[in-house]
Amino acid sequence: SAVPSLGGSGSGVSAEGCWHSGDNSWYFLNGTGRVSLSSVPGLILNNGSLVFFQIEKSDCSKDLSAYGASYTRCGYIDIDINGFKKPNTIGKDIFEVSIAENALVPAGAQGFFDPSTTCIEGSTDSDNKGYGCAAKYLYE
Repeated sequence: SAVPSLGGSGSGVSAEGCWHSGDNSWYFLNGTGRVSLSSVPGLILNNGSLVFFQIEKSDCSKDLSAYGASYTRCGYIDIDINGFKKPNTIGKDIFEVSIAENALVPAGAQGFFDPSTTCIEGSTDSDNKGYGCAAKYLYE
């Protein structure tokens, strides 16, 4: 079935209807609003899922050690598995994977966004952003 038109010019950037637009239109797991991503490329899959891509370093040298990661990355992909339907929350219906030189690595793996501190349902702690839930749910 066809995905209904959600507006925009069809340029593929998030501001054009391919991702949540406007600040506080999507959330961290701790309940705080997330800033809008207006210029990253995005798309809507046939099943309604939203996907955006962010390239950080074309040579895959983005250092993530400050976040505890044991690898460097080229960029990342975020996906909202149920599209514009709520809750639009990282760790509930939005998940992230890193694009490493030779692999896709779910957030929460290899030390990046430790699930024990970043994937705690109901916690309002500032570190509890929900990113670690991607690996937690894949490995459970």
